Amino acid sequence: VDFCLTARFDRTDPNLANVKPLTNVCTQGAVTTTNLIDYYSVDVRSNAVLLAITLDNLGGDLALVAKPGFPLPDYNYYYAKSDNPGQTPEFINVVDFTRTVLPGRWYIGVYNTNQVPGIAYQLCVDQTDAEVTDVGEGGVVDGAVGAGGVDYFTVTIASNACVATVCVTPV
Repeated sequence: VDFCLTARFDRTDPNLANVKPLTNVCTQGAVTTTNLIDYYSVDVRSNAVLLAITLDNLGGDLALVAKPGFPLPDYNYYYAKSDNPGQTPEFINVVDFTRTVLPGRWYIGVYNTNQVPGIAYQLCVDQTDAEVTDVGEGGVVDGAVGAGGVDYFTVTIASNACVATVCVTPV
């Protein structure tokens, strides 16, 4: 019998490299020296389909990186990066309907892209939870969506398919 075993470990030490656990949706900070990265951690829920990270109210040019697990992200090693010019807000949105990427601890780095110390910022992190219905290779799914609601579905499309049609019919 062939099998594979994967073990991923994550430290829970909040003082690791001065990583600050995010306990609120938003936090204020300031990169105090040049080329220094402020690190934060956030635990993404197992039913999250979207992780939205926003860096705004910038006092200067900063950039944003994020990735799950170790090693910590930096300006060359990351899962996602936002590096807009000047004081333009930074945004990272990670969408995962498979729930294989998002769940677990993510590390966020706010870094100084220039030589000006003491740049203030606001970092906000939001998660969107949802149930995802697997339709398999197709078929009919009956359901109802309330006002302002959203339903999420996944469908398996064959690699040799030339057309995929999705229809939504009001009842």
